[in-house]
Amino acid sequence: MKFKNIQYAALIPARKNSKRIRGKNTISINSKPLITYTLDAAVKSKKIGLVIVSSDDEKILPLTKKYKNLIFIKRPKNLCLDNSSTETAMLHAIKFLERKKFNLINLVLLQATSPFRDAKDIDNAINIFEKRKLNSLVSVNKRKIFLWKKIQNKLSPITYNFNNRKITQKMREYYLENGAIFISSIKKFKKVKSRLFNKIGFYEMEYLNSLELDDKKDLNYIRLISKII
Repeated sequence: MKFKNIQYAALIPARKNSKRIRGKNTISINSKPLITYTLDAAVKSKKIGLVIVSSDDEKILPLTKKYKNLIFIKRPKNLCLDNSSTETAMLHAIKFLERKKFNLINLVLLQATSPFRDAKDIDNAINIFEKRKLNSLVSVNKRKIFLWKKIQNKLSPITYNFNNRKITQKMREYYLENGAIFISSIKKFKKVKSRLFNKIGFYEMEYLNSLELDDKKDLNYIRLISKII
């Protein structure tokens, strides 16, 4: 049997038990389960040849049935622990599909907690990945921020000198990972077992598209934005 070459496969990891928000991946956002926002974006992408959902949550499987070119992988319990890394889910999915005679070239990691990242974002990120001949890529959001860190019971500035406070226009810009898109060359990923490596590029996203559901404080805000975006 010949291997089926897939230039870009999207992986959506969706572990069942989230400590911060119960049932996070299927929680309702504007009458839609959270994960379906990412499923819709992946399927609508012009660059993605295969969508993979890796989960131990039986509630997610029915949500994937209506999509074409999608494979649901039942993730084993030992890879769904609180200390299990996303990279272990990536490796498991790659090995599973290799046994099914798929030859995956690049993996596009799409976390379900970024509901406003759309198909255009995915395709634009892949275009940058190709144009710059990158090994890996991360999506970011550009910000000018007054950032502090806590040391014992005191705060210390990280991104500026409070004795020489600059106007916003003259502040240094910082790029924050937004968790929406990661692209990895699979051949190299299998060696280093890290999603970012070697020649790393970035794709800059708009603020609203970068919004991420991380804890309960984000939930009401994201539900509000979902009604107007």
